[in-house]
Amino acid sequence: MSKPIEHILCAAVHFNDERRYTNQPIGISLGIVVTGYRHRECVDNLERITGEILPPCEKGFLTSENRFVDRKEAYTIAFNANQIIGPNKGIPTNDIGLTSEDLY
Repeated sequence: MSKPIEHILCAAVHFNDERRYTNQPIGISLGIVVTGYRHRECVDNLERITGEILPPCEKGFLTSENRFVDRKEAYTIAFNANQIIGPNKGIPTNDIGLTSEDLY
């Protein structure tokens, strides 16, 4: 039986506050990754939890392999998994990388 193709699960932001947290995606040794339907939702939830307005976070996506990936890598993964919808469907690359609008 072949291994399933890695695919994008949801939007995510990585806020690196230089602290160590448990149960973070593969490759994240410092900071916390928060997931959600859209990137704004991730940032809003993190700000609600901390009670602070946060500096810019790295916006990316969480994959089915529990990896946080940036927009460019996420686009490649989503394209290879045939997840791209809308005007970018069938286009193998773009300048900004994946957006949640490409998925749903």
